[in-house]
Amino acid sequence: MAEKDIKKTPAATQTVQPSADKYTIQELENASTKVFGVPRECAVAAFKGCKKTEMTVAEAKQIIDRFMKKEVK
Repeated sequence: MAEKDIKKTPAATQTVQPSADKYTIQELENASTKVFGVPRECAVAAFKGCKKTEMTVAEAKQIIDRFMKKEVK
């Protein structure tokens, strides 16, 4: 039998990004001054209508930023 020259191709490389750490709402509220630069009370109010129990810092920042930019009536 003749030997075949078999080239091994690298497996499809998938870049798997590590998932961001999730924190409880209470942890995010307690760290709001250091992490988001807003008083704890603002974070509590921002998360009040949120149905999630855990989220990433980026998700929490979006919620808090939206809340802080709302017009006061």
